[in-house]
Amino acid sequence: MSKTSKEAKTYEKLKTSGELAKFQYNKVDWELEPKTLFYDWLYINALSLDINKHLANKLLEYDAFTDIEFNPEKSINCQAYSAALYVSLFRRGLLQQALRSSEEYKKVILE
Repeated sequence: MSKTSKEAKTYEKLKTSGELAKFQYNKVDWELEPKTLFYDWLYINALSLDINKHLANKLLEYDAFTDIEFNPEKSINCQAYSAALYVSLFRRGLLQQALRSSEEYKKVILE
């Protein structure tokens, strides 16, 4: 977590430690499927921090998002999708429920 995004992407253990088994954050394990579930949760939680409220409020001014850097041949996660998901949860009154816990988030997203 102390590395830059570029350093994290080129971390040698990513190539030598075998297949990814799970994600873990604050001692909570996340399965690898659905593929973007953990990434979207991180993004939404980051937007919900007080320090990022101005960014979250700015997103709420828009109805559509695009990510010109997203390349589906290289990536799975898309910031535009995560931003749209944040706005959707907020507008549907589900954001606070989704932020309560990883289990509540999964329930809201997967049901």
